[in-house]
Amino acid sequence: MYLGVKLTSGGKLDQAIRDRNLQGRKAIVMLNGIPRDKRISEDNKKRIYNSVVRPIMTYGSGVWQLKMRTQEMLKATEMDFWRRLAGISRRERIRNERVREVMGVEGTIS
Repeated sequence: MYLGVKLTSGGKLDQAIRDRNLQGRKAIVMLNGIPRDKRISEDNKKRIYNSVVRPIMTYGSGVWQLKMRTQEMLKATEMDFWRRLAGISRRERIRNERVREVMGVEGTIS
C-alpha cells in the first residue's frame, strides 16, 4: 500500500484510478452550486478546482502509469468542471479546446 493505492505484482492500477476519478466527480457534484454563484469570482472558482478537485483526483498519481483510456476518463472529469463553470453544456457541441480557451485554463491531466 502506497499513497492509499494497493500495489499489485501485475502493476494494475486501473481500479484505483477509477476510484480517484469517482471521488473527483463526487467533489464536483458537491460543489455544484459554486459555478453558478455570481458572488464568487472566476479566479476563486479556478482556485477551488486547483485546491479541492484536482488534488482529490490526482492523489497517489505518483505511482500511476496512465493508459490512454484512463487518461481520457480523468480529462473528461476535469472538463466537466470547466464546462459547468463556463455554463457550457455538452449539448452545445463546443469543443473542449474552446472551453479551455474561454476559461483561460490548460489541461492539467496528462
